[in-house]
Amino acid sequence: MWSEEQRYRLAFEKKNLEREMPQFRFHNLGPDDSYVEGVQGTSQSSRLFTLRLVLSAWYPDEEPLLLVTHPHRLYKRHSFSSTVNDEGRSHAFHTWENGPGGFVSICHGDWDPSRSWVGVMLKGCLWLEAYELYLKTGESIADILDEWLEKQPYG
Repeated sequence: MWSEEQRYRLAFEKKNLEREMPQFRFHNLGPDDSYVEGVQGTSQSSRLFTLRLVLSAWYPDEEPLLLVTHPHRLYKRHSFSSTVNDEGRSHAFHTWENGPGGFVSICHGDWDPSRSWVGVMLKGCLWLEAYELYLKTGESIADILDEWLEKQPYG
């Protein structure tokens, strides 16, 4: 059962998510099975991806997992047999060890309880854009994200 403090935080995050990123929905099935999920496209292609933010019973003190659950296998550039899933933890692909089910787990930065679902989901959307650009150019996802960060006026 969620604590009172956790329920307050979840309600705040849900409202913020509904306002800022309505394509994502919070599924509150209890502390052992709650997540945020939605479908996201990119500007690079007509492909659609499903992002899932998995919350643990210790949220917000424990970092949630950010997974790409569809498509299940994310193929590498010019390959129909090698996948990003095969990489697991990878600096070049900006991923952690695969999540449950072998899904790609996106590295979304250093976690602390002050971070929001919207911020994490935005990182997931940026990662998807970088993945699509990687497929076109072969430049690593980490390099693409670093290059974009350098171009930010506030970064």
